[in-house]
Amino acid sequence: MGEVRVKIKLTNNVDDVLAQQGKLALDQVRKMEIEGIVDTGAVSLSLPSHVVEQLGLTRKYKQMAQYADGRLEEVDVTEPIYV
Repeated sequence: MGEVRVKIKLTNNVDDVLAQQGKLALDQVRKMEIEGIVDTGAVSLSLPSHVVEQLGLTRKYKQMAQYADGRLEEVDVTEPIYV
């Protein structure tokens, strides 16, 4: 079975809220577009560390994640983002 890849736009949720409140200029909202692999059974989003850093996301805690191939890994959970 082939992979399905899509382009997704990610926006730092905290920045977006601050911009809506007039506390941050719109051009200061951190966002980016990346390509991702679709997993129709996924309930959360896994991001590479460089994307987390570029979006300025705060790491809140760690939890175990199970990937589509069955692997388990401890991962960081960040504050919310808009997809």
